[in-house]
Amino acid sequence: MEFRVQFSISMVIAAVAAEVMSVFWYNNHSPWGHRTGDRFMLAAIVSDVILVVILKFLTEWEDAVIFALCLALVYATLEAPHVVHSGRSFSYFFFHAVHKFLVIFVMVMCLFIPKENEKNEKSLTTHETRFKT
Repeated sequence: MEFRVQFSISMVIAAVAAEVMSVFWYNNHSPWGHRTGDRFMLAAIVSDVILVVILKFLTEWEDAVIFALCLALVYATLEAPHVVHSGRSFSYFFFHAVHKFLVIFVMVMCLFIPKENEKNEKSLTTHETRFKT
């Protein structure tokens, strides 16, 4: 069994964009980011790279968005039964679940939108060529 991963510039952009979005999401100036814990940058980058590699194996961006929604729902259903320690626990939980979806959504947009534009340009070129000959 062979496992090949070819890295592209869109994969690097997807990982960086997701991490930038996470840094802005969990800064001290956001209503939900204050005092909700620290992020370990190395672990975050490794996690982003792993997610990008997983998403790269999906062929359509619609599948990737559904995958993002499913992962966020899995996270929500696994975390929901935990003990509530304060009145703000639900809002923290909700914003964490939304964050999980947005991380993957940002990656999907970086990975698949350039591919869709390229595909549309090729089909337009093919269509124009067909009329010229």
